[in-house]
Amino acid sequence: MRPRLHSLIFLSMAVGLGLGLVLWGVDDKTQAWYGTVVWWLDFFGRTVFIGALKMIIAPLILASIVAGITSMPSFKETGRVGLKTLAYYIGTTTIAVAIGLFLVLTIQPGKRGASQELRSAREAELSLRRQEFAARTGQDPTQEAHRTEYLTWLLETESKARGEGGDTGRYARIARARERTGSEIFREDIVQPLLTNPFRSLAETNSLGIIFFAILVGLACLAAGPIARPVVTFFHGANAVMMMITRWIMAISPFAILCLIAAIVAEHGLG
Repeated sequence: MRPRLHSLIFLSMAVGLGLGLVLWGVDDKTQAWYGTVVWWLDFFGRTVFIGALKMIIAPLILASIVAGITSMPSFKETGRVGLKTLAYYIGTTTIAVAIGLFLVLTIQPGKRGASQELRSAREAELSLRRQEFAARTGQDPTQEAHRTEYLTWLLETESKARGEGGDTGRYARIARARERTGSEIFREDIVQPLLTNPFRSLAETNSLGIIFFAILVGLACLAAGPIARPVVTFFHGANAVMMMITRWIMAISPFAILCLIAAIVAEHGLG
């Protein structure tokens, strides 16, 4: 009998852990073959697999929600299912938060030796960043008056260094988050993401915007009736296509997760 996907994933995690430990134990990590192996592991795990998952999120959300809503026979049935979905979402989110809080309080991440080593390395890196900011701008990043500007510069600089591009406006909002009032948070983080250009939401994977637009499209298709049938057919077809692509990506998940775990352990060790 063919093993199930989740069994293969657990097995690949174990194999990846073992391979990562073997690589971590290599004495001379400057050898060319070592860097090549770790690079390919990271490439298949982080670049290919994680990148593929990010690639399908936005179109999958849009197509599946519209297809789901337009599968309902009427507005009344849609409202009933919507209320059940909302209750289910709130319940599962509450359970997830409770589990997260319990594990954080129990495990207390950041207190172990390996975490302290990473923390020390990060503090040294941030110290260099502060010196670089001071040299570039002539401002002291430790002073409260320059704090927001420094955080904006830091976040954008590190994002560009990771190859993620820059977005000054977004980083400025993040940097001044502690200064915002409750009403500003509600407007900027909840209302504005909902009411934004749907194509921009898809491009930036703005989940709130995608979900809200998808619900509107689904309800509008139900309200329009037979004339909207081509649109309904398109989204049902798009949903089937996205599910097929998802299955293809998940088919390589055992190997990709093996590579991901092995690369992480090879870099940081068992701790």
